Order: sequence, then C-alpha cells, then structure tokens
Amino acid sequence: MTDRDQLSLTSRLLRDLGPEHGDGLRIGGVSAEEIAEQFGTPCYVYDAELLRRRCAEVTRSLGVDVLFAIKANPCLAVGQVLADAGAGADVASAGEVHVAMRAGFAKEKIQFAGPGKTRAELSLAVDRGVGTINLESASEYETLLRIVRERKPESPPAVAIRINPTVGVAGARMQMGGGCSKFGVDVEDVTALARRIVHHGVVSLRGLHCYLGTQVFDADAWLDSVRGLSDFASEVETSLGVKLDSLNLGGGFGVPCFEGDAEFDLDAAGDGLHALMDGDRRYFVELGRY
Repeated sequence: MTDRDQLSLTSRLLRDLGPEHGDGLRIGGVSAEEIAEQFGTPCYVYDAELLRRRCAEVTRSLGVDVLFAIKANPCLAVGQVLADAGAGADVASAGEVHVAMRAGFAKEKIQFAGPGKTRAELSLAVDRGVGTINLESASEYETLLRIVRERKPESPPAVAIRINPTVGVAGARMQMGGGCSKFGVDVEDVTALARRIVHHGVVSLRGLHCYLGTQVFDADAWLDSVRGLSDFASEVETSLGVKLDSLNLGGGFGVPCFEGDAEFDLDAAGDGLHALMDGDRRYFVELGRY
C-alpha cells in the first residue's frame, strides 16, 4: 500500500486543494474566506488547474482522446476549461449539445450518447454537425436514417453502435450494461445492425461504444471489459469486411467518496490498454466526475 493509499479520504481531498501552507483552505490559490465574502455561501467553486491536470494525466497515461461527460457538470466555465485543454464532449440531450457548443467544444469532437433520443434531438445533432452519434438501438438508427434522407446534409453524420454485452463490468457500483438493459444494442444483434448501416450507406459507421458502469475502482476489471470490446470489434470487422476506425471505451473510473475507497490505478490501466491498442484506430474514454 502506498503512502497515498494510507491517507484518509479527507486528507487526500484537502491535499489536492492545497491547504498545506497552514493559511486555511485555498481553492485555485484563492482563500475560501475571500470566496465566501465575495459570493456568499453555499457556493460551488472549481479549481481549473485541477481539471487541466487530470485531463492531461488521463491523456498521458492512456494515450487516448478524452471526452468530458457534460451530464456530470454542465457548468459552462468547467466545459470551457476542458475544451481549451483539448478534450471533446460526451452529451446525452439537446440541452447538452447547446452547452457543449457554447463552451467551445469543436463539433467534430462531440459524441451524442444516451438511450431514448427523440427525433428532435437527432435532428439537432444532424443540423449542428455533431461528430458522432452513438446509436443505442435499431429503432434509433431507423429514425436517424429517415432524418438524414429527408434533410440531405452536406456531410452525413458518423455513427457508432453502443453494445450491451452479456455481462457488466465487475465491481461497478452502478451497472449500465450486461443482461437486460436499456443501454445499447444486445451484443448478438450488433453485427446485423452494422451490416444494415454499411449496406444503406447513408451514414458512416465509425466504430463501437461500450459503457458498462460507473465508480469502477478495479483497473483490471475495466481492462477486461475493454479487451472484450476490442475482441468483439475484430469479429465485426471480419464479418463485415470493413475497418472500424474508433472504439469508445466508456470510462466510469472510480472517485473515492467513502473512507476505504481505493484510487483507480490509471498507470496500470494505461499499461494494459497499450497492449490492446490497434495503431490504426482512435480510442476514446468518456469521464465525468473523475
């Protein structure tokens, strides 16, 4: 166990916020007392440097493109910091599309996920040129197909298929895949849907997406799910005779919230991921609270 592991949760959080100089709690170098005097309490305060640092750590350790899950914090200023740091955006509603674009995320770096997208939301994504639409069902594809055929956009959208594997990721505190789930296309139906997309040629099939759960503290368990996605992508490629350009690996990295929580081993995840990567693909992780 490392010294960092032995720190209490409170000590860890306070160390990140930087009160070690003994002059009281400071956030981003600003005294909490000054903040309270200016804005009153309660108020929410975010340290932009911590956001930039974590984004850089993930990019460096994993060697992937980072997407910020707007649902975790739709504050425009938070989005602006992460957009400036080079992140893309994961959105799950029309409102989040607007927030992401107002925050300055490039449209080609926005991925629209989430089950139950309405026709209006899909139309907005097409009209605004959202980079990738992550399809959660065959019926969602049919709706998108009709929209694209009606609107005839200059640049048809790219899509990825979110898969729902037969089992979720071990240790996730909230399972978002595996077995019966509202999230994603059941794994046995994915290849058939992919074949239809390629056959129609109306939208571009970019890759696959998988997000199995949140608050995952075990890097090995997360890597097992990534390995399963990578192997399945190879099967789909062989069956269709096409190359999948990207894989969205989800995220859900655990953030310690209770005493005794471990920290997600980012370096171990990176070492394992590098061994699985195909150099011809782009890889994404979508992270919110992390």
